Amino acid sequence: THPGAPATSAPAKGHGGKRELAHTGASSTAAMALGGSSAALIAAGGGTVYAVRRRRG
Repeated sequence: THPGAPATSAPAKGHGGKRELAHTGASSTAAMALGGSSAALIAAGGGTVYAVRRRRG
């Protein structure tokens, strides 16, 4: 290639010749765990608010 020419590359191929996204180090399992724990904390906070308002009201 020439110094000023743009570099060309072929897309990465996964198993069976299918295209595959780059591996970034992120894990879907970690994302699911984070989302699940966030939902649980939000639900617990909502339950606490409901219980406190019911007692005072």
